[in-house]
Amino acid sequence: MIGIAPEELPLLKAAADMGNPVAAPEYDGPLPEIHGFRLPRLTSLMYGPKSLHGFIRRQLLQRPVCDGQTCQMCGECWKICPAGAITPEEAPLRFDYDRCIRCYCCIEVCPFGALRTAETAAGRLVRRAAERILQPGRPG
Repeated sequence: MIGIAPEELPLLKAAADMGNPVAAPEYDGPLPEIHGFRLPRLTSLMYGPKSLHGFIRRQLLQRPVCDGQTCQMCGECWKICPAGAITPEEAPLRFDYDRCIRCYCCIEVCPFGALRTAETAAGRLVRRAAERILQPGRPG
């Protein structure tokens, strides 16, 4: 639609750069063409030394989780996941957080609201420490 090859789209490129290439999207019918579209200038999604990126992503960033009581196993989330990080064979769903690129597409498409983000324990500790450092006058 926007004249960019799928493998050059930032989300799909991030998945491929992490070793999770995504199959070319399938289309049902003709797509309208959008002329003059320009992607925003992007910076890296990661911070810190490259050798720590895997650890940071797995241990510090929020991740999608499933509420097993609400999930209807409809399949919308695993169909849309560009990294193929959702295992549909069992309820509640299982996420491969090493593959997950934290795009949260799964959360956006869930028609039952069964998916949400959750902060990791390590991420919570780092956030609280950062809050104390950045707000030194705050009590507690």
